[in-house]
Amino acid sequence: MPEDLLLSDAAARARALDTRCSFIVEAPAGSGKTGLLIQRFLRLLAEGDVQLPEEVLAITFTRKATAEMQQRILKNLQQAAAIADTATLSPFDQTTRALAQKVLARNAELGWNLLQQPQRLNIRTIDSLCSEIASHLPILSGLGGRLQPIDDARPLYIEAARRTLEELDSSDATIANALRLILLHRDGRLDECQSLLAEMLARRDQWARLIPLGRELDAAFLDTTVRPRLESALREIIAAALQYAFTLLGPDDLRELSELAHLAALELARTGADHPFVTCMESPLSPQTGAECLEHWCALSCLVITKSGDWRKSIDKRIGFPTTSKDKPRLLHLLERMRANEPLRDALCALEKLPPAHYTDREWEVSKALFHFLHRGMAELQMVFAERRQCDFTELSIASVAALAGGDASLAAAMGMRFRHLLVDEMQDTSISQYTLLRRITQGWDGASQTVFLVGDPRQSIYLFRQARVEQFTRAISEHSLGDVPLEHLQLTANFRSHHALVAAFNTHFERIRPHQINAQDSTLYTAA
Repeated sequence: MPEDLLLSDAAARARALDTRCSFIVEAPAGSGKTGLLIQRFLRLLAEGDVQLPEEVLAITFTRKATAEMQQRILKNLQQAAAIADTATLSPFDQTTRALAQKVLARNAELGWNLLQQPQRLNIRTIDSLCSEIASHLPILSGLGGRLQPIDDARPLYIEAARRTLEELDSSDATIANALRLILLHRDGRLDECQSLLAEMLARRDQWARLIPLGRELDAAFLDTTVRPRLESALREIIAAALQYAFTLLGPDDLRELSELAHLAALELARTGADHPFVTCMESPLSPQTGAECLEHWCALSCLVITKSGDWRKSIDKRIGFPTTSKDKPRLLHLLERMRANEPLRDALCALEKLPPAHYTDREWEVSKALFHFLHRGMAELQMVFAERRQCDFTELSIASVAALAGGDASLAAAMGMRFRHLLVDEMQDTSISQYTLLRRITQGWDGASQTVFLVGDPRQSIYLFRQARVEQFTRAISEHSLGDVPLEHLQLTANFRSHHALVAAFNTHFERIRPHQINAQDSTLYTAA
């Protein structure tokens, strides 16, 4: 690695090797993140308080990546075992060599035999970890036996969806009525309903917790438990969008905009014109960012944004500012400042697309029918899995989380031992259920004697088809934690795959394209590298 580039983030790389702390590391493409993870792995073996190499667990997302990491670590150990001049090595490689030599010393001291038994290096895919936990605890996981995970489970989803729709003439009135109502809303298109259910089954780790298979979906449960949870989530989404708009607008411009909208509303009321500004007539004060203020914010947006989503170019009596209005110049000046802020325009336009914070009674009746539809679909999918002895990777994740619900004792039983340090590569590709599994595995860890090391790049999430949710990674960064474990955030900035001039040119262009802040609709952000 070139020394001049390494200097840009040398402090972060050195900090990442502190085995008494837990970290979450943002590492862009070409930053040598796997090399850094390997260094941390070696240091935990060399200087940590582990007695067995299996106590350090590294997780990757593909079998290829697992094999490559194991080969790289083994190669480092083999090279360290040979007597060789290290003067020609880069500072980064010299650090790796020194750590490998310390591992060999500890290997000899404790009789690990790593060179003869490299399988003791505890490196695996997250799917194999889920499979092992579920298969060792079949009763707790609910699998009841081994199922073979397959990459393309869509035929299984389609079969489960087809069987579900056959319940149209079921003696179970609840599911039969639910299916009829759904078909009425989809113009009687059975094929479309089948496809929609198949797609939802593929994403069930995102919603199945709302309607677990272990309980009956009676009206009371849906009305008093599920509906409040959904409406709470809607309020959070709205509040996050309003907070983002407020951050971009700023308190001073929001105050100015609120006063002008109030004056426009009074003028329109005087002339008898109808306009969304009537919401602003009661008060000139700035709205808060709670979901209950969405209508007020949308009215403010109408003052500066046209129906086509562009900044207003003309200010006239149609929006409450006749030619004689002394406040018209104020609005023109405010618009002039806003026009340079394209993220603000996008944020204000997005407010119009937000859903209401509450369901109407009719909407909720349809929603309840959908939940019965999904619930039966999940039950049919379980039957298909059992008959074909196959499943998707989501099922492994869900089953392993269920198996560990009993606590740490269950984990120890599943793994055959207790591991103390966890390293995860490509963390941005975790699904919701996998993220939950990692939190459950590390429940009660202090982040010091039991450590977590997460590495990823939110701009490189490629496993959406496997239900990867990059916002899980960005949330862990913002909250500085993985469940119980406190995390220190580190960023790598050096790029070893591209010329400095190219990186500078890309940064110039992409700085204009990508936002510098995460908002409610965008879970990734742009950073120069």
